[in-house]
Amino acid sequence: MRNAVNKMLITYPLFGVRIEWDDEIRQSTTEDAAEVPVKVYKRESENSWLEALNREHSIPVKPSTGPLTRIILVKGPTISELFIFCHHSICDGRSLELALREILLYLGDPDRVPPLLPAVPPQTPEIFPEGVSKSRITSWFIGRLNKKWHKEKVMFDEEDLMNVWESFWKNSSYGVKLITLDRHETQRFVEVCRANGVTVNSALLIAFVKARSEALGPYKGKVKIGTAVDTRDRLPLEIGDAVGLYAGGISLKFKYEQDRPFWENVREYHEEVKGHLKDNNVFGPIYDQIALDPTLLDALLFAMIGDQVEPHQSR
Repeated sequence: MRNAVNKMLITYPLFGVRIEWDDEIRQSTTEDAAEVPVKVYKRESENSWLEALNREHSIPVKPSTGPLTRIILVKGPTISELFIFCHHSICDGRSLELALREILLYLGDPDRVPPLLPAVPPQTPEIFPEGVSKSRITSWFIGRLNKKWHKEKVMFDEEDLMNVWESFWKNSSYGVKLITLDRHETQRFVEVCRANGVTVNSALLIAFVKARSEALGPYKGKVKIGTAVDTRDRLPLEIGDAVGLYAGGISLKFKYEQDRPFWENVREYHEEVKGHLKDNNVFGPIYDQIALDPTLLDALLFAMIGDQVEPHQSR
């Protein structure tokens, strides 16, 4: 497994980076980065992989030293599970799939030569499709935010990050829950989605809205639903099997009508999503993130849970 991971890193060195973080976050580098670990858990039940995943969530990531990636093997005598635990700041979900594929290919063929892929630029406005631009209102608003922030800037560093991490895990109840369908149920679900002319993703999102409404009461008015969108096929250059953050998103407000059938709600939501996918609005969230001062983005994240930091901590 160690050799397979090392070979994967030849093709995809991004998974072995650390972040240069001093007065500001400047760039990622593999120089002096900690080794990407291969962690092995014993498979004692069907849920051992989920227990391992939740345990890995509670282990802090130190960006300045790395690693930002961990390879997790839940090993059993007849069945094993392999997954990658990776910080979202360096790649999208499709990239994890590509990395796992390489590892599995090396496990099947240890003599396989690591492929060297052509250099592909990161997803920035310079490679967006023609016609993608920020609205004047958005540009004006973000410009005002940045200008005000520069007058009142508060810098956060890795020490602050570790304090917030410690406080979050001490004061929060967090974990991934697993809901599964067997093979027959999965096939039937896909068939019903096709019969209704919707995607599985649309059906699941509205199912979550319905479940939340039934558990906690209906939403007041519309609910904001966001979903990630793979942008690899929308960019004007060939991305191929490169890894990175090649994703955008759409966010829309939808009102779930309690007095209407579930699938009718799903169809209505799906039609709204299709309308948004026909244009290049999926690049909007990326534009906003790039336009905002990155230290302001950090501050907004710290503001959400920073009040949990306790007096005994360093800051």
